[in-house]
Amino acid sequence: MEQILIYKPNGDSEAINSNSPIGGIKEATHRKVLLGEDVITMTVESAIARNFGIGDYIKILDLPTYKINQIPVVRKNAARNLVYDLVFEGLQYDLGRVSYRNTDISSFNNSSDFSLIGDIEMFLNVLINNANRVFGADKWALATFPENTETKNLLFNNENCLSVLQRLCDEYKYQFTITETPLQKLLHVREVGEALEYNFMYGQGKGLYSLSRENVDSKNIVNTLWAYGSTKNLPATYKDNSPRLRLGLDEDLPILEVTSRTAYGIFEGSVTFEEVYPHRTGVVSAINTENRFEFVDSAMDFDLNASSGGNTLYLIPGNVAKIIFQTGNLAGYEFEIEKYVHSTKKFTLKQNKDPKGIDMPSATESAFQIATGDTYVIVDIVMPQSYINAAESELEAKALEYLENNSVPTVKYSLELDEFFIKSTAETLNVFEVGDTVNIEDVALNINSRIRIIEYTRDVLRPYKYSLVIKDTPQNNAARRFIVQNNYIRDFMKLQGLDDPTKALTNWRSDTQILSEIPRHLNETKQLPIGSKSEKITLGNGDSITSFLGGVEMTNVIGGRAKIGTDLLQSNTDYTFKFPDANPDGITVLNDWNYIVSKPTFFFQQDTPASTWTIIHGIGKKVICQAFNISGEQVFGKIQHISDNELHITFNTPETGYALLMGI
Repeated sequence: MEQILIYKPNGDSEAINSNSPIGGIKEATHRKVLLGEDVITMTVESAIARNFGIGDYIKILDLPTYKINQIPVVRKNAARNLVYDLVFEGLQYDLGRVSYRNTDISSFNNSSDFSLIGDIEMFLNVLINNANRVFGADKWALATFPENTETKNLLFNNENCLSVLQRLCDEYKYQFTITETPLQKLLHVREVGEALEYNFMYGQGKGLYSLSRENVDSKNIVNTLWAYGSTKNLPATYKDNSPRLRLGLDEDLPILEVTSRTAYGIFEGSVTFEEVYPHRTGVVSAINTENRFEFVDSAMDFDLNASSGGNTLYLIPGNVAKIIFQTGNLAGYEFEIEKYVHSTKKFTLKQNKDPKGIDMPSATESAFQIATGDTYVIVDIVMPQSYINAAESELEAKALEYLENNSVPTVKYSLELDEFFIKSTAETLNVFEVGDTVNIEDVALNINSRIRIIEYTRDVLRPYKYSLVIKDTPQNNAARRFIVQNNYIRDFMKLQGLDDPTKALTNWRSDTQILSEIPRHLNETKQLPIGSKSEKITLGNGDSITSFLGGVEMTNVIGGRAKIGTDLLQSNTDYTFKFPDANPDGITVLNDWNYIVSKPTFFFQQDTPASTWTIIHGIGKKVICQAFNISGEQVFGKIQHISDNELHITFNTPETGYALLMGI
């Protein structure tokens, strides 16, 4: 390798790895960790004293500047030579030297113990202001960052800018990189990494020397999860008076990760996502310049003052509805709603004071006023059902993501790569970066996956000699995740073939294909053709299912002990069909309720998605009902008991097929 120069803060330079008696580099390693360490360590041996000190830096391998920030360790070896252990740190460590203070663009600041309300851009701008306060105007700049992120209220207590940056990346689920130009350092906050085309495996010319696996931590996995949202904006009667947003139509049901439960047994856990609640993000479309406490939201889609039967629908007796601004000058601040007029979509807010005694909203100071385009949410009300449905869908997505990250043991792999293979295939000098993904294939370790690089170690003197640490990110098949009520879900899974994810995804055929086989396989598959225009199915014991949207094509009764006969009686002209009271074998159809409730009850498909269904069961008790779509995934919605013999189900997402599980 060519000589490595070390530079003094004044720009003077000298070679570190000289071949003269002055000495040379015995070892040099670059180690980089995602959202963590980024250092180049060198062991330098010299026959004479060397003047290495804080502020010295190197620029090698087309990398940014790496600098000594601590006094080097020096010792003598057996040959009476001086041995220096040098640690050169990446650009991010400059931020570790800077306190995170409430600094504005003019560098005015008065505290390192403060709270700040804003989105990630706000927090990052304060960070850049602090960096320029220490290193000089415009020495640091914010280059790329995610826009329109969530507004948060964060507390800072004597932290440095590097720890704050790492914390923000954790809060908002991003990573950071720092680049440099001759004039300034540029901070990028984004999702880092590329999908590289490497597929490493053992064998000549396949790039892999060694591969090992180890657990990342010892925490318990979770494969049976109860997930909850916030307590905000829910009716008092929500799901049997549940105080929190939750999943399941009626019962408080967990989400199961079936593959993990089969492999490792049952590990239960619960998680609460306080940020998930029914809400509408409104936008200020106009303001009243004569009254800065008033604004208009022309898209407001429900009357806050609406009532029915003398009872308010959305306002909660004894509570005052409030607005919390999400963006703008008042982001994070909460105000009571003094008045709302739906005909004009106009809100009037009650003025209050912030902890510093400043009037909010201000009648005179534009920095503390509402502006067109500001966004807000309303709290301390009951939201319309559509927003509750949307919140449940968001909760479901977050819960499934949580399971993906926690339902299998978290492992990482250490790879030692073939230096010559990397050199022969590399298109650039710096082949890998933390955040990149590579594919690893090994039969013995049962792995053939694309996995993310979270750390690498590189020999600076042999720049294509890499060791990688990659961390497995579980990618679980959605067809294996279910919310269940009790053990009879396993029978349903087996009957529908959903215990095999490949079959679940590939073996479902079109309605036309299925219907074409019904006459031939009717007694074997227990499917009943009833016509695409049918809207009601009445069973022999009085049970029936009605689709409000129509278009039912078939019903598959998989829980009964009898085969369904093919004789149908069209009882009237409104497309009502009735099963005969007994099938050709003389066995009563579906009249043993105690047997039925231990098994899944109905499975049916139709041409077009439907969201609302009525179940008329005649049991005389409130029944518990769950639903799955054609892919075997739990679907959610609202269950409403019309009476002890009838219930309505309104699903959050219309589907073309459902399996209903009913019990008492």
